[in-house]
Amino acid sequence: MKSIDVLSASSPDAVIIANSNGEIISWNKSAERIFGHAESEAVGSPLTLIIPDDYHALHHAGFDRVVGGGEHRVIGKTVELSGKHKDGHVFPIEMSLGTWTENGEQFFSAFIRDISERIQLSSDLKASEDRLRAILDSANDAIVTIDETGMVRLWNKRAESMFGHTADEMAGKTLE
Repeated sequence: MKSIDVLSASSPDAVIIANSNGEIISWNKSAERIFGHAESEAVGSPLTLIIPDDYHALHHAGFDRVVGGGEHRVIGKTVELSGKHKDGHVFPIEMSLGTWTENGEQFFSAFIRDISERIQLSSDLKASEDRLRAILDSANDAIVTIDETGMVRLWNKRAESMFGHTADEMAGKTLE
C-alpha cells in the first residue's frame, strides 16, 4: 500500500483528490462518513457533488482560474466553508486545499472536517456569556472580578455607575 493510501485511510478528516477536470478520483472512509456518499458513488463524480448549489458558480470560476494558471486564493490555506451532504443538508466545514502537477496533469487535494459541533459549541458559549452579562448588568450591586494578577476581568453596569468608570476603561487594569 502506498504511503498516500495509508495516510488517507487513517485520516479522521475527509481526504478527497480531484483531477484537473474537477472529477473526484480518490475518496476515503472519512469522506463517506462526513458527506454520506459511498466511494463508488463519489469517484468519477464532479466536485460539485459536495458543494452547496448556491456556490457552484463560485467554485467553477475559482477552479477554472487555477487550472488556467491564475491566482490561487485558497490553495495552501485553511478556510471555513459549507459542504453538502448526500441527503441535501448543508453544514459547516473546514478545508485545507493543495495542488500539484504529475505527468503534466494538475491534481487537487482537500482535507475536510465537519465543524458543526465546534460552531454549535461556540454559539452556545456566546449565548451563555450573553445571559451572564444580562444577569450581571441587571444586578443592584456592583460586581467586579479580578484575575490572579489583580487585573479587572469583569465590571458590571452598577460598578460603572458607582465608581464612574466604564467596563472598557477598567478591562485589564488593576483596582488601584
